[in-house]
Amino acid sequence: MSHQQGHPEYDHGSAHDTLRWGDSHTFTGLASYFSDTSVPSLFSRQMIAAHWRWPLSWNLWVAIVPSFEAETTGIITITLQTTIGIGQAIATFPIVYTLSPTSGVYLPITDQKLIPAQDLQIIAQLDATEATKGVNDNLTIGVFVAPQTEPHAMTHLLDKMVHGERPEEVQWMPPGFNEAPMGYRR
Repeated sequence: MSHQQGHPEYDHGSAHDTLRWGDSHTFTGLASYFSDTSVPSLFSRQMIAAHWRWPLSWNLWVAIVPSFEAETTGIITITLQTTIGIGQAIATFPIVYTLSPTSGVYLPITDQKLIPAQDLQIIAQLDATEATKGVNDNLTIGVFVAPQTEPHAMTHLLDKMVHGERPEEVQWMPPGFNEAPMGYRR
């Protein structure tokens, strides 16, 4: 018997929620692209597609890992086209990162942000502002999200209190997950 079938009060719609927690995309063979900066931007496939029944605070983690040859020069702009909302309540905004050589080396970038949203989508856009020379240049971009908190816990706790349970007696774990007695180690 599935968890949801056995306890319908704990079915918070996960069958209706969709989540693509994240993905990585590697742009390969960038030398031919970067040699002509009049070429339009390069785009990744959709990296994030998250929808939940109510707004959450999403932890966004970004990793940008260049694999460039020593003779590579130039400035590369990575724009995460971030869309929040659906329908009439929608906004797209850029989260921008710039790669340029530091003492002749392109260093990886990692970043973390907190984004409040119910619906979240992200694709990566790559632009070169100066020509590069490397033949085997590759760039990997990883973007991942996770809810900052377990989204069902607070809703479940509040629902139980509305139905008469005292706050100190409410537990959000379903039956069968009894908490062990607390004790201190000596």
